[in-house]
Amino acid sequence: MSMEIDFNPNIHLQATFYQVPGYESELHALTSPTPPFPGQDALSDSSDPFKREKLLQSEAYYERPPVVLVHGMVVASRYLQAPSSWKTSCAMVSRHDTRLAWLAQGLHDWMDTAGIRKAHFVSNSLGCQILADFTSRWPERVDRLVLQGLPMDKTRRTMLRTLLALAADSRNEPLSMTAIMLQDYWQAGMRRAFALFKETTEYRSLDVLQHLKSPTLLLSCELDPVAPCSWVAEVAEKMPNAVHYVLREAGHTANYSATESMSRIVLRHLLIQDDNSFKHAGEDILRQVEEVKKTREAAAKQKSLLLWGQLVLALSAFLTMRQGFLDGWLLVMGLTLVESIALYRYQGILSMDGSDHMDRVYVKLQGIADFVSASSMLRAIGRHLNFRDFPQLGVPTPLAAVMPLINWLPPYLRGTVYAAVGASEATDDIGSTFDAEKTTQSIVAHFQPQRKYPAVAIGSTNGALTHTLLMPVKRPKDEAMKRGQLDMTAEMDWGKSAGQTLLETNRDIELYHMADPNQDQLIIHRMAYFRFKFLKLTKAYRRFLLESLEANGTIILVRCGLKWPSTKVADRHYFQSGTVGGIEPKEYIQGSTADVSPLVADAYRQRQGQLRRPAVSILVESFVLVELWLSMRYNLTPFWTVFPVRPSLERLQKYLEMCRGMKKGFKDGFIFLFCSGLDSIGFAGIDEWKGLLKNHFASQDAAKESGRHANLLLGTDEKSFPKDFGFPLRYQTELARAVAQEAQYVMPPNSSLEEFEHYMTQNASRYGVYYSA
Repeated sequence: MSMEIDFNPNIHLQATFYQVPGYESELHALTSPTPPFPGQDALSDSSDPFKREKLLQSEAYYERPPVVLVHGMVVASRYLQAPSSWKTSCAMVSRHDTRLAWLAQGLHDWMDTAGIRKAHFVSNSLGCQILADFTSRWPERVDRLVLQGLPMDKTRRTMLRTLLALAADSRNEPLSMTAIMLQDYWQAGMRRAFALFKETTEYRSLDVLQHLKSPTLLLSCELDPVAPCSWVAEVAEKMPNAVHYVLREAGHTANYSATESMSRIVLRHLLIQDDNSFKHAGEDILRQVEEVKKTREAAAKQKSLLLWGQLVLALSAFLTMRQGFLDGWLLVMGLTLVESIALYRYQGILSMDGSDHMDRVYVKLQGIADFVSASSMLRAIGRHLNFRDFPQLGVPTPLAAVMPLINWLPPYLRGTVYAAVGASEATDDIGSTFDAEKTTQSIVAHFQPQRKYPAVAIGSTNGALTHTLLMPVKRPKDEAMKRGQLDMTAEMDWGKSAGQTLLETNRDIELYHMADPNQDQLIIHRMAYFRFKFLKLTKAYRRFLLESLEANGTIILVRCGLKWPSTKVADRHYFQSGTVGGIEPKEYIQGSTADVSPLVADAYRQRQGQLRRPAVSILVESFVLVELWLSMRYNLTPFWTVFPVRPSLERLQKYLEMCRGMKKGFKDGFIFLFCSGLDSIGFAGIDEWKGLLKNHFASQDAAKESGRHANLLLGTDEKSFPKDFGFPLRYQTELARAVAQEAQYVMPPNSSLEEFEHYMTQNASRYGVYYSA
């Protein structure tokens, strides 16, 4: 079962009250931040209270229907936000009737006032019944539905049992949710709350839902006694266009207490619409939940028997000591043994089976290093496609929390720790560790099943696109080290012998033994890197293309123009000395020096212009330190660099000067600096990077005057750099803090293949890149 790093994909919503014509009280709405469209300031003084919503609707959320959240019984809309971001607001007060039909009418009137013609709807509890009534009356206003926590009516459960289920659910909810409910129920009044509760239990949800045709995702929660999974599954079977999915370890208000997992599933339903995948995963999880329920019931009986056994044992021990039948120490030893057995049994009772299913993102690549560019970029793409950001390099490891403490060690000890951690991934049995078919199966597992892609890029080029795979291999130190330095000839001879078995068992790969005494000088004492290139597609790759590429989809073949010195040591086996880094290109490279980072950065800037977003902020990424999701959420232009070395600094500076010369300079800049743990050849120090920030970003002086920190070297401990080992824990969280809340955007739709190809054919040659469509 894979671990996961918490992530909340929701944009911070803003609480606003609006007066809808014909209603005596204000309606409370939560809206996402409005992007700074040109001319917005001129519209801000309009008397129309829904001008902002109409503006967003005119943009159609970038050609997508807006999403309307419908809350549950009595509680106000603030509980539809994550616990850390809700704002105080009043529940809606109205003198109108509390019938569901009127509430559905109120939703309809609000949409008319806001100018929303058609929308996706996400609801919780009573909101599911409101949407059932709403959709049955106005199906043309509904695109897709998400119903979470659909209550049972009184034909299946009495009002008393429903009240008891609500009380039981409070144990599965955070205390802040209970506080919200108490406050909102008090403001609404218990008489109104009871009338609405009665209306809820009497409403025949199934009778209405089974006639709806809108695509519907029914979400039930494992720990929800109000809307049991079995009841929601029954509803899903009788609805013509519905799928059922179970949220693990969540209660009735999963939108509040399990925001991350529910948001991710909702986004998949609204954006990707892989209903078959939902159906299969939902059926599997439902079976597991039912098995776990049986296990819990059996565990409850065992715990009861264990408790009674403990009481009997305690009473027996008391009587035994009182009568003096046994020696005190003998009694203590006996009790300790019995209690140890009881504790062991109790731990067994508590153990439960788990499931990740569609929630899985981190997948271990067989035989491939986790902390290299190939794996990191694959995980970054996989997490982005699963609506996640990229903290801790995408690897959920408990070591991340303690890594900043390593900076307290002397420099030479820090280098030793770095080398030991790097070598810990290496294998000494490469013949059985790497299998091309199994490795590619784990690669394609990072991409969402059933999703269709318009194009797939195959090949290898520099880091602005992707990398080939690296296997870390243990090497006896005496095999290649002489006087503390790597002997290239001895390294090549050892690699020829070590790689022979690997090539014999994997006939369709080429092996590049890579030895870089510059960037990898800390770890080459213990290990070496083998790089793989596939000569033909494996079965897993071919199956992925057939299942995931759209009909008449495009396959883009990528070829890198960089030429590196290499020596052929055997059939399909090459030895490569050095790699991209701080050493001057003339020392290694004999060929093209095209850099696609400016090409990619300008492609993002053009897209920002099409979306009418300001293209004034840049995020400089370094080696494995990338952030796909947040760069788009925060409207940042990504610019990838190899390492924090002088050639990377010069290329970045050249690009910034070009943008400034074209009157398209950046206002803000954020930089990630990968820490390799050494002062390698060509290394650029902190002062040089800070000088670049000072010279190229207009907001530097304004930041100093306001006392805030902008244009930061994010995640970097300047005193410890480049021997800073806390950067995996800090880089992503510091980016989230550095970007103001108002700079967050709605995620845009993907660019079409036609737009991409038009951009490449028009611009690629300007950057030394050849593209043919």
